[in-house]
Amino acid sequence: DVFYGFEEQGHTGYGEAGNDVLCAAISSMTMLIINAIEVVYASNVDYTIDEKTTDIKVIARGAIEEEDEKKKIKKQLDALAKDIAPNIMEKYLEKRKDPKFPIVYELSGKHCSACGTELSQLELAKLKTERIAECENCRRLIFIKE
Repeated sequence: DVFYGFEEQGHTGYGEAGNDVLCAAISSMTMLIINAIEVVYASNVDYTIDEKTTDIKVIARGAIEEEDEKKKIKKQLDALAKDIAPNIMEKYLEKRKDPKFPIVYELSGKHCSACGTELSQLELAKLKTERIAECENCRRLIFIKE
């Protein structure tokens, strides 16, 4: 799940308003969290503090923007998938689970252009018939440009 924000409400009731050490500690931690999100994650943070009710609302805008970007990319991928053979798309989606990026590379002569390994005759033949093959060394998908 993606963090978007949080909300705090009211006093702790540990002490009188203005002298409540527990409330002060929680407020300090809240500001620490806000600063950490802004600095460490380079995310825009909007926050409001209502002095009367001590309600604090925090929203990490960067997380929302990142999620919107992911949705946009997924929409583009779905549109492209319509023109790709289902078996190739299935292999691609399986490879996306791996942390190696990019996943797909063009054949360079007889070599994988990602790692430089020469593909075997079997893999080259498979590449010509199936339009895609997996490099035996780096496990990335190799294609021949049409």
